[in-house]
Amino acid sequence: MALEVRGVYKRFTNPPTTVLHGIDLTIKDGEFVTIVGRSGSGKTTLLYILSTLDQPTEGTLLINGTDPNTLSVEELHRFRNENIGYVFQFHYLLPELTALENVLLPARKTDSHVKRTPYALELLEAFGLKDKINRYPGQLSGGEQQRVAIARALIMNPRYIFADEPTGNLDTANGQSVMSLLTKINRETGSTLVLVTHEPEYAALAQREIRIVDGRIPRTEVESSVKI
Repeated sequence: MALEVRGVYKRFTNPPTTVLHGIDLTIKDGEFVTIVGRSGSGKTTLLYILSTLDQPTEGTLLINGTDPNTLSVEELHRFRNENIGYVFQFHYLLPELTALENVLLPARKTDSHVKRTPYALELLEAFGLKDKINRYPGQLSGGEQQRVAIARALIMNPRYIFADEPTGNLDTANGQSVMSLLTKINRETGSTLVLVTHEPEYAALAQREIRIVDGRIPRTEVESSVKI
């Protein structure tokens, strides 16, 4: 049971650019992996492909042996909502919804928002937002908005959690709080956690660190991943 990419290339046409060059990678179920590398190396592009938010130009993504890109649009949306939590660099909260309502938004799609409200409140409290649940995004600081977005990504107890610099807009204390909760969820629920980060101390928390250099995973990285 694993996430696998085989021979994945990603090209953009305007201007013509190849961002990923034949990526081969396997991430086991329940593993905590960090993806590191310089800006522009292809980290976020790879994360988008692993999380089904984008498709490779060439090559294959398999999630537990199934290519999600063969699913219908409706099936893919359902799969993402039920199995994948994604933390973006920007929060993308809906301004007309409160913090609690934003967190529960994925649950509304399956009509499970009432059932999941206690967990939403638990997440918001864990992120130090207990007294902000009825505030709108415009009434929250940037760091508070990001923490609401992270809670939203976790509300469905996703099997796969993808996070793109989740602590980038947070101070040290809140960044450590977020990482503590993410690692706890990975450890206690067996969710697969794939994290893009520039922070060495957070990268060191993972079971494995994957380094991307100019859209490629160096041979030493591939060999080390085979041994795990």
